[in-house]
Amino acid sequence: MQLLPVPAGCESGSVFHGLDQPGVAVGFLVCPPSPAHQAVVWAGSSLTALATLGGPDAFAYGIGHSGRIVGTAETPEMYESGFHVTRPVVWEDGEVRDLGTLGGPIGAATAIAPSGMIVGVCEPEAVEPSLGRRPDRACVWEKGSARDLGDLGGPEAAALDVNARGWTVGFAMTATPYPTGDCCEEHAFLHDGQTMRDLGTVGGLASVAYSINVRGEVVGFSIPASDTGGGLPTLHAFVWREGLMRDLGTLGGAFAEAMDINDQGDIVGWSFAAAPLENWPDRAVLWHRDEAFDLNDLVPDRAGCVLTSATAIDNAGAILANARCDYKQRVVLLTPVRASR
Repeated sequence: MQLLPVPAGCESGSVFHGLDQPGVAVGFLVCPPSPAHQAVVWAGSSLTALATLGGPDAFAYGIGHSGRIVGTAETPEMYESGFHVTRPVVWEDGEVRDLGTLGGPIGAATAIAPSGMIVGVCEPEAVEPSLGRRPDRACVWEKGSARDLGDLGGPEAAALDVNARGWTVGFAMTATPYPTGDCCEEHAFLHDGQTMRDLGTVGGLASVAYSINVRGEVVGFSIPASDTGGGLPTLHAFVWREGLMRDLGTLGGAFAEAMDINDQGDIVGWSFAAAPLENWPDRAVLWHRDEAFDLNDLVPDRAGCVLTSATAIDNAGAILANARCDYKQRVVLLTPVRASR
Protein backbone atom coordinates (compact mmCIF):
# COMPACT_ATOMS: atom_id res chain seq x y z
CA MET A 1 0.00 0.00 0.00
CA GLN A 2 1.41 3.37 -1.05
CA LEU A 3 0.28 6.41 0.92
CA LEU A 4 0.27 9.24 -1.63
CA PRO A 5 2.15 12.32 -0.37
CA VAL A 6 0.55 15.51 0.92
CA PRO A 7 2.03 18.69 2.41
CA ALA A 8 2.29 18.75 6.19
CA GLY A 9 -1.06 19.34 7.87
CA CYS A 10 -3.11 18.70 4.72
CA GLU A 11 -5.61 15.99 3.83
CA SER A 12 -6.32 14.45 0.43
CA GLY A 13 -9.18 12.76 -1.42
CA SER A 14 -10.09 11.17 -4.73
CA VAL A 15 -13.34 11.16 -6.71
CA PHE A 16 -14.47 9.18 -9.78
CA HIS A 17 -11.92 8.06 -12.38
CA GLY A 18 -8.58 9.22 -11.04
CA LEU A 19 -6.42 6.25 -12.16
CA ASP A 20 -6.87 5.97 -15.93
CA GLN A 21 -3.26 6.92 -16.66
CA PRO A 22 -0.86 4.09 -15.57
CA GLY A 23 1.26 5.14 -12.60
CA VAL A 24 -0.48 8.50 -12.25
CA ALA A 25 -3.41 9.46 -10.01
CA VAL A 26 -5.46 12.62 -9.58
CA GLY A 27 -7.49 14.02 -6.72
CA PHE A 28 -7.59 17.02 -4.42
CA LEU A 29 -6.05 18.51 -1.28
CA VAL A 30 -7.60 20.32 1.68
CA CYS A 31 -5.14 22.26 3.81
CA PRO A 32 -6.65 23.72 7.03
CA PRO A 33 -7.49 26.33 8.06
CA SER A 34 -8.54 27.04 4.47
CA PRO A 35 -11.65 25.07 3.42
CA ALA A 36 -10.65 25.30 -0.27
CA HIS A 37 -9.99 22.23 -2.41
CA GLN A 38 -6.89 22.16 -4.64
CA ALA A 39 -6.78 19.84 -7.66
CA VAL A 40 -3.57 17.77 -7.73
CA VAL A 41 -1.83 15.02 -9.66
CA TRP A 42 0.42 12.34 -8.16
CA ALA A 43 3.14 10.65 -10.25
CA GLY A 44 4.94 8.12 -8.08
CA SER A 45 6.19 9.98 -5.01
CA SER A 46 5.73 13.45 -6.54
CA LEU A 47 2.78 15.78 -6.03
CA THR A 48 1.87 18.65 -8.35
CA ALA A 49 -0.84 21.25 -7.75
CA LEU A 50 -2.89 22.05 -10.83
CA ALA A 51 -3.63 25.56 -12.06
CA THR A 52 -6.92 27.23 -11.12
CA LEU A 53 -9.27 29.76 -12.72
CA GLY A 54 -8.75 32.20 -9.87
CA GLY A 55 -11.42 30.88 -7.50
CA PRO A 56 -10.95 28.96 -4.25
CA ASP A 57 -11.93 25.40 -5.29
CA ALA A 58 -10.75 22.99 -7.97
CA PHE A 59 -11.29 19.23 -8.29
CA ALA A 60 -9.53 16.76 -10.61
CA TYR A 61 -11.93 13.94 -11.50
CA GLY A 62 -10.40 11.94 -14.34
CA ILE A 63 -7.19 11.42 -16.30
CA GLY A 64 -6.80 10.03 -19.82
CA HIS A 65 -4.03 7.99 -21.43
CA SER A 66 -2.79 11.21 -23.03
CA GLY A 67 -2.17 12.68 -19.58
CA ARG A 68 -4.96 15.21 -19.98
CA ILE A 69 -6.87 15.75 -16.73
CA VAL A 70 -10.49 16.86 -16.43
CA GLY A 71 -12.47 18.33 -13.57
CA THR A 72 -13.85 21.61 -12.27
CA ALA A 73 -12.43 24.95 -11.21
CA GLU A 74 -14.09 27.95 -9.62
CA THR A 75 -13.74 31.50 -10.88
CA PRO A 76 -13.70 34.66 -8.71
CA GLU A 77 -17.21 35.51 -9.98
CA MET A 78 -20.25 34.67 -7.85
CA TYR A 79 -23.33 32.78 -9.03
CA GLU A 80 -26.91 33.92 -8.29
CA SER A 81 -27.07 31.50 -5.35
CA GLY A 82 -24.09 33.17 -3.69
CA PHE A 83 -21.56 30.47 -4.60
CA HIS A 84 -18.56 30.83 -6.87
CA VAL A 85 -19.08 30.03 -10.55
CA THR A 86 -17.80 26.49 -11.25
CA ARG A 87 -16.52 25.75 -14.75
CA PRO A 88 -15.67 22.50 -16.58
CA VAL A 89 -11.94 22.39 -17.26
CA VAL A 90 -9.15 20.33 -18.80
CA TRP A 91 -5.51 20.48 -17.67
CA GLU A 92 -2.87 19.85 -20.31
CA ASP A 93 0.87 20.60 -20.34
CA GLY A 94 0.56 22.51 -17.09
CA GLU A 95 -2.18 24.82 -18.35
CA VAL A 96 -5.88 24.92 -17.45
CA ARG A 97 -8.54 25.57 -20.08
CA ASP A 98 -12.21 26.36 -19.61
CA LEU A 99 -14.19 23.94 -21.79
CA GLY A 100 -17.28 26.11 -21.95
CA THR A 101 -20.91 25.10 -21.40
CA LEU A 102 -24.23 25.18 -23.26
CA GLY A 103 -24.54 28.87 -22.46
CA GLY A 104 -25.03 28.80 -18.70
CA PRO A 105 -22.40 29.62 -16.08
CA ILE A 106 -21.96 26.19 -14.39
CA GLY A 107 -20.39 22.91 -15.52
CA ALA A 108 -18.13 19.97 -14.62
CA ALA A 109 -16.00 17.63 -16.72
CA THR A 110 -16.06 14.14 -15.19
CA ALA A 111 -14.23 11.76 -17.55
CA ILE A 112 -12.14 11.59 -20.73
CA ALA A 113 -11.95 8.85 -23.36
CA PRO A 114 -8.74 7.71 -25.14
CA SER A 115 -10.03 9.58 -28.23
CA GLY A 116 -10.01 12.84 -26.24
CA MET A 117 -13.81 12.97 -25.97
CA ILE A 118 -14.78 14.55 -22.64
CA VAL A 119 -18.09 14.10 -20.83
CA GLY A 120 -19.74 15.78 -17.87
CA VAL A 121 -22.54 18.13 -16.97
CA CYS A 122 -23.24 21.76 -17.84
CA GLU A 123 -25.99 24.33 -17.85
CA PRO A 124 -27.80 25.88 -20.82
CA GLU A 125 -28.53 29.58 -20.93
CA ALA A 126 -32.31 29.26 -20.60
CA VAL A 127 -34.20 28.59 -17.37
CA GLU A 128 -36.31 25.41 -17.31
CA PRO A 129 -39.86 26.51 -16.31
CA SER A 130 -40.69 23.23 -14.54
CA LEU A 131 -37.64 23.66 -12.28
CA GLY A 132 -37.57 27.44 -11.99
CA ARG A 133 -33.81 27.45 -12.75
CA ARG A 134 -31.28 26.39 -15.34
CA PRO A 135 -31.24 22.58 -15.59
CA ASP A 136 -28.19 20.33 -15.47
CA ARG A 137 -27.60 18.69 -18.85
CA ALA A 138 -25.37 15.78 -19.86
CA CYS A 139 -22.61 17.32 -21.97
CA VAL A 140 -20.03 16.02 -24.42
CA TRP A 141 -17.04 18.11 -25.50
CA GLU A 142 -15.55 17.36 -28.90
CA LYS A 143 -13.73 19.56 -31.41
CA GLY A 144 -13.69 22.50 -29.04
CA SER A 145 -17.37 22.82 -28.19
CA ALA A 146 -20.07 21.32 -25.96
CA ARG A 147 -23.15 19.48 -27.15
CA ASP A 148 -26.16 18.18 -25.27
CA LEU A 149 -26.34 14.38 -25.02
CA GLY A 150 -30.09 14.28 -24.46
CA ASP A 151 -32.23 12.86 -21.67
CA LEU A 152 -34.78 10.20 -20.67
CA GLY A 153 -37.83 12.44 -20.90
CA GLY A 154 -37.15 14.66 -17.90
CA PRO A 155 -35.46 18.06 -17.76
CA GLU A 156 -32.06 17.07 -16.32
CA ALA A 157 -29.20 14.65 -16.99
CA ALA A 158 -25.50 14.20 -16.15
CA ALA A 159 -22.76 12.19 -17.87
CA LEU A 160 -20.24 10.60 -15.50
CA ASP A 161 -18.04 8.28 -17.58
CA VAL A 162 -17.09 7.38 -21.15
CA ASN A 163 -15.33 4.27 -22.48
CA ALA A 164 -12.92 3.71 -25.36
CA ARG A 165 -15.85 3.13 -27.74
CA GLY A 166 -17.33 6.55 -26.95
CA TRP A 167 -20.19 5.06 -24.96
CA THR A 168 -21.33 7.30 -22.11
CA VAL A 169 -23.08 6.58 -18.80
CA GLY A 170 -24.62 8.71 -16.10
CA PHE A 171 -28.12 9.45 -14.87
CA ALA A 172 -31.11 11.36 -16.15
CA MET A 173 -34.56 12.39 -15.03
CA THR A 174 -37.37 10.37 -16.55
CA ALA A 175 -40.90 11.60 -17.22
CA THR A 176 -42.15 9.65 -14.17
CA PRO A 177 -42.74 11.74 -11.02
CA TYR A 178 -41.87 10.39 -7.59
CA PRO A 179 -44.81 9.18 -5.43
CA THR A 180 -44.60 12.52 -3.61
CA GLY A 181 -45.37 14.27 -6.90
CA ASP A 182 -41.89 15.80 -7.18
CA CYS A 183 -40.18 15.67 -10.57
CA CYS A 184 -38.85 13.12 -11.44
CA GLU A 185 -37.42 9.62 -11.06
CA GLU A 186 -33.71 9.57 -11.94
CA HIS A 187 -32.38 6.48 -13.75
CA ALA A 188 -28.98 5.33 -14.89
CA PHE A 189 -28.45 5.60 -18.63
CA LEU A 190 -26.16 4.23 -21.33
CA HIS A 191 -25.64 6.28 -24.49
CA ASP A 192 -24.06 4.28 -27.34
CA GLY A 193 -23.39 7.26 -29.56
CA GLN A 194 -26.82 7.07 -31.17
CA THR A 195 -29.46 6.64 -28.48
CA MET A 196 -29.80 6.99 -24.71
CA ARG A 197 -30.99 3.80 -23.00
CA ASP A 198 -32.74 3.73 -19.63
CA LEU A 199 -30.96 1.04 -17.58
CA GLY A 200 -33.74 0.95 -14.98
CA THR A 201 -33.19 0.14 -11.32
CA VAL A 202 -32.96 -2.91 -9.07
CA GLY A 203 -36.59 -2.36 -8.16
CA GLY A 204 -36.57 1.03 -6.46
CA LEU A 205 -37.18 4.56 -7.66
CA ALA A 206 -33.70 5.71 -8.71
CA SER A 207 -30.27 4.67 -9.99
CA VAL A 208 -26.99 6.31 -11.03
CA ALA A 209 -24.29 4.89 -13.34
CA TYR A 210 -20.74 5.89 -12.41
CA SER A 211 -18.54 3.86 -14.75
CA ILE A 212 -18.46 1.78 -17.94
CA ASN A 213 -15.73 -0.53 -19.30
CA VAL A 214 -14.82 -1.35 -22.88
CA ARG A 215 -17.21 -4.33 -22.90
CA GLY A 216 -20.15 -2.07 -22.07
CA GLU A 217 -20.54 -3.29 -18.49
CA VAL A 218 -21.87 -0.53 -16.25
CA VAL A 219 -21.69 -0.03 -12.46
CA GLY A 220 -23.22 2.40 -10.01
CA PHE A 221 -25.89 2.37 -7.34
CA SER A 222 -29.64 1.92 -7.20
CA ILE A 223 -32.39 2.15 -4.62
CA PRO A 224 -33.67 -1.42 -4.11
CA ALA A 225 -37.31 -2.51 -4.13
CA SER A 226 -37.20 -3.04 -0.36
CA ASP A 227 -36.86 0.73 0.15
CA THR A 228 -40.43 2.03 0.45
CA GLY A 229 -39.48 5.67 0.95
CA GLY A 230 -39.41 7.86 4.03
CA GLY A 231 -36.11 8.85 5.58
CA LEU A 232 -32.67 8.35 4.07
CA PRO A 233 -32.90 6.02 1.04
CA THR A 234 -31.15 2.66 0.96
CA LEU A 235 -28.45 2.40 -1.72
CA HIS A 236 -27.15 -0.84 -3.24
CA ALA A 237 -24.27 -1.25 -5.68
CA PHE A 238 -25.19 -2.69 -9.08
CA VAL A 239 -23.59 -4.08 -12.21
CA TRP A 240 -25.43 -3.93 -15.54
CA ARG A 241 -24.38 -6.35 -18.26
CA GLU A 242 -26.07 -8.03 -21.22
CA GLY A 243 -29.24 -6.05 -20.64
CA LEU A 244 -29.71 -6.96 -16.98
CA MET A 245 -29.05 -4.96 -13.80
CA ARG A 246 -27.80 -7.09 -10.90
CA ASP A 247 -27.89 -6.01 -7.26
CA LEU A 248 -24.38 -6.45 -5.83
CA GLY A 249 -25.68 -5.89 -2.32
CA THR A 250 -23.57 -4.54 0.53
CA LEU A 251 -21.18 -5.74 3.23
CA GLY A 252 -24.12 -6.02 5.60
CA GLY A 253 -25.04 -2.37 6.00
CA ALA A 254 -27.72 -0.35 4.23
CA PHE A 255 -25.51 1.50 1.74
CA ALA A 256 -23.08 0.62 -1.05
CA GLU A 257 -21.93 2.23 -4.30
CA ALA A 258 -19.90 0.70 -7.14
CA MET A 259 -17.60 3.49 -8.38
CA ASP A 260 -15.46 1.94 -11.13
CA ILE A 261 -15.06 -1.19 -13.28
CA ASN A 262 -12.04 -2.28 -15.30
CA ASP A 263 -12.03 -4.16 -18.60
CA GLN A 264 -11.66 -7.50 -16.76
CA GLY A 265 -14.91 -6.87 -14.90
CA ASP A 266 -13.43 -6.21 -11.45
CA ILE A 267 -15.41 -3.54 -9.58
CA VAL A 268 -14.50 -1.20 -6.72
CA GLY A 269 -16.50 1.09 -4.48
CA TRP A 270 -17.60 1.28 -0.89
CA SER A 271 -20.14 -0.17 1.50
CA PHE A 272 -21.35 0.16 5.04
CA ALA A 273 -20.62 -2.97 7.03
CA ALA A 274 -22.89 -4.61 9.57
CA ALA A 275 -20.29 -3.87 12.26
CA PRO A 276 -17.95 -0.87 12.22
CA LEU A 277 -14.23 -1.28 11.62
CA GLU A 278 -12.16 0.78 14.04
CA ASN A 279 -15.15 3.13 14.47
CA TRP A 280 -15.61 3.65 10.69
CA PRO A 281 -18.72 2.00 9.18
CA ASP A 282 -17.74 2.70 5.54
CA ARG A 283 -15.28 0.30 3.95
CA ALA A 284 -13.59 0.11 0.58
CA VAL A 285 -14.84 -2.86 -1.46
CA LEU A 286 -13.57 -4.99 -4.32
CA TRP A 287 -16.19 -7.02 -6.17
CA HIS A 288 -14.46 -9.94 -7.93
CA ARG A 289 -16.75 -12.11 -10.06
CA ASP A 290 -19.54 -10.09 -8.43
CA GLU A 291 -18.59 -11.25 -4.92
CA ALA A 292 -17.85 -8.50 -2.39
CA PHE A 293 -14.53 -8.39 -0.52
CA ASP A 294 -13.64 -5.84 2.15
CA LEU A 295 -10.35 -4.34 0.95
CA ASN A 296 -9.28 -3.96 4.56
CA ASP A 297 -9.20 -7.76 4.73
CA LEU A 298 -7.16 -8.04 1.52
CA VAL A 299 -4.46 -5.53 2.54
CA PRO A 300 -2.71 -6.95 5.61
CA ASP A 301 -0.32 -4.03 6.15
CA ARG A 302 -2.51 -0.92 6.19
CA ALA A 303 -0.11 1.16 8.30
CA GLY A 304 -2.86 2.02 10.76
CA CYS A 305 -5.23 3.23 8.04
CA VAL A 306 -8.86 2.24 7.45
CA LEU A 307 -9.72 1.98 3.75
CA THR A 308 -13.10 3.72 3.47
CA SER A 309 -13.82 3.89 -0.28
CA ALA A 310 -12.22 2.79 -3.56
CA THR A 311 -12.75 5.20 -6.45
CA ALA A 312 -10.82 3.70 -9.38
CA ILE A 313 -9.32 0.43 -10.64
CA ASP A 314 -7.12 0.00 -13.71
CA ASN A 315 -6.68 -3.01 -15.97
CA ALA A 316 -3.59 -4.14 -14.06
CA GLY A 317 -5.61 -4.35 -10.83
CA ALA A 318 -4.21 -1.21 -9.20
CA ILE A 319 -6.79 0.51 -6.99
CA LEU A 320 -7.08 4.13 -5.89
CA ALA A 321 -8.73 4.44 -2.48
CA ASN A 322 -9.57 6.92 0.24
CA ALA A 323 -8.46 6.07 3.76
CA ARG A 324 -8.65 7.39 7.30
CA CYS A 325 -5.14 7.52 8.74
CA ASP A 326 -4.72 8.94 12.24
CA TYR A 327 -8.14 10.61 11.82
CA LYS A 328 -7.08 12.38 8.62
CA GLN A 329 -8.32 11.66 5.10
CA ARG A 330 -5.63 10.37 2.73
CA VAL A 331 -5.41 8.80 -0.71
CA VAL A 332 -3.66 5.45 -1.10
CA LEU A 333 -2.62 3.37 -4.10
CA LEU A 334 -3.00 -0.41 -3.86
CA THR A 335 -0.98 -2.26 -6.52
CA PRO A 336 -2.41 -4.75 -7.22
CA VAL A 337 -5.04 -6.32 -4.96
CA ARG A 338 -6.35 -9.82 -5.65
CA ALA A 339 -9.34 -11.54 -4.11
CA SER A 340 -8.64 -14.86 -2.45
CA ARG A 341 -11.11 -16.80 -4.61
